[in-house]
Amino acid sequence: MSLTPGDNGQLDYASHIMWTEPQRVLALLDTEQQRSKSFLSVCSFCKKAMLEPDVWLELEKVSLSLGLLESGKLPQLRHTICPECSGNLAKSVINSDVA
Repeated sequence: MSLTPGDNGQLDYASHIMWTEPQRVLALLDTEQQRSKSFLSVCSFCKKAMLEPDVWLELEKVSLSLGLLESGKLPQLRHTICPECSGNLAKSVINSDVA
């Protein structure tokens, strides 16, 4: 992602896809699914979910371990960034400043 000053004090940004990975379709990510009042925090970058403050797991493992598919309604998703992706993002910003 690049950020540049725009006209009238605006900030212009441009981003590009660095890579893609094929994924299985997960009901947990289906916007048409009925949702409960509970929340599950999901990293917007790697799509891992937070089970405890220090435990981030792949969504497939989270679905199985919490029995989400059997519960009827899936939790609402709260998008955030996990510590690993946050660190990687910080490193890439620092490296791009140096270049």
